[in-house]
Amino acid sequence: MTRSPQGAAGRGTAPATAPVALHLPASGQVLHFDANADSRFALGFPTDAAALERNGDDLVFSFPEGGRIVLSGFFEGSNADLLPEFSLPEGGTVSGYDFLAALEPDLLPAAGPGAGAGAAGGGVGDYSD
Repeated sequence: MTRSPQGAAGRGTAPATAPVALHLPASGQVLHFDANADSRFALGFPTDAAALERNGDDLVFSFPEGGRIVLSGFFEGSNADLLPEFSLPEGGTVSGYDFLAALEPDLLPAAGPGAGAGAAGGGVGDYSD
């Protein structure tokens, strides 16, 4: 991905990529979009219009009329800091972490190194008789 000539001046700010507009799919229609840490998505529907679910590394918006939007690779980084951003219809932009925390906290990736589905606890604080 190429960045604008401003280079380092843009560090710590929103990604340089233009937001991808997500609109309500037609009944039964499935729309696929690639997602990575530099992605931004502009929601063209209210945040409560769809149910959110995780399917592997994909984030899926499922609408009552049977339409779906699939953000392929959304969870690929397995790190809360690497989730794409969302521009909301009512204005403002939020991180993917904040978006999920507000709408579906159970989908949030685990934090820290080694976290994830296969990570085991270190046993600290475990007590056994």
